[in-house]
Amino acid sequence: MGSLENALLLARTVGETVTKVQGPLDVHLLAEPIAKKFHELNMAGPRDLWWEGVKNLYDDCIARAPQRCQTLAEYAEWAEHMVRLWSTVLSAREMIVAWAGRDPTSLETAITPNTDLIHVREVDISMDFPKGKSSNIETIGNETIEALKKRGIDCFDPWISAKYRTRLSFAKNRRQAKAMHHQTNTSLLCGFYTWLKRTPHPPSSAQPKERTIGKEALRTRTLWPEEIVPERVGFRLVSGGAGVTMINEYEAMLRIALDLMKVSVDTKLPLVLPESKKSQP
Repeated sequence: MGSLENALLLARTVGETVTKVQGPLDVHLLAEPIAKKFHELNMAGPRDLWWEGVKNLYDDCIARAPQRCQTLAEYAEWAEHMVRLWSTVLSAREMIVAWAGRDPTSLETAITPNTDLIHVREVDISMDFPKGKSSNIETIGNETIEALKKRGIDCFDPWISAKYRTRLSFAKNRRQAKAMHHQTNTSLLCGFYTWLKRTPHPPSSAQPKERTIGKEALRTRTLWPEEIVPERVGFRLVSGGAGVTMINEYEAMLRIALDLMKVSVDTKLPLVLPESKKSQP
C-alpha cells in the first residue's frame, strides 16, 4: 500500500531533521525539509484513508509548532511536535507489522483494505463478553498467544475471567476500549482493543535521550508528558454470516492504527508501541 510507505518516508525525514538540530538557530532552516517532503509525497499520492490520517497528524503538529524559534523553550516546543509526528507514524506502521505479520524490513506492505467493512464503536461488555460464557477470541494478530509471549508481549488469557472483565470495563468507562464490527451490524464483532496513557520511563528530562521504535532511533532533548500505548488487541475467529469473513486481520490492524492516530491528534500525545518485557528467569 503506497501511502503506508510514504508515511514511513515522511517519518524518517522528521527523525533525520530533528537529530541535526543543534539549537534554536538551526530550526528555521531544518524545518523546511519536512514541509518539502510532505508536499512532495502528498502530491505523489495515493491520498487514501491512511494518508488522510497522516495528513491530519502532520497538520496538527505544524499548526501548533512555533513560527519562529529564537529561544530554547520555543525550540523544545518545535521538537516536541515533530517527535510526536515521527513517533506516531512509525509506531502505527510498526503496529501493523507486528500484529498483521508484515516484514518490518520490507518497503512493501501489501494491504488493500476495504475500510467500509470495518467500523469502530465502544465495547459493550454484556453483548461482546457475555458473563459466564467462554470467549471466542482465540488469536491476537495472526500469532498464537505462546508465540507472542516468546517475543515479550504480555498477552491476556483467551477465556473470560472476572479479572479481565473488570479490566476491560475499567477501560470502557474511560472510553479507552473500542470494538471493531461489521458496518451494518454492530453485534458482528470482528475484534477489539484497549489503550492507555502512561508517563514515559524514565521521567522526562532536559538531557538528550534516544527513543527506539522498531528499527528506527532518534536522539532528542525533548520528552513528552504522556504517551498513548496499545494495551490489548484481540480478534474473534468467525466463520460465515453477513460478510464478516471478508474482514481480515490486515484490515483490522490498519483500522486500529488509523483510529489510534486519531486519538493521538485529539489528545496531542504520541502513539508508541508497548515496550518489550524481559522474561523472568
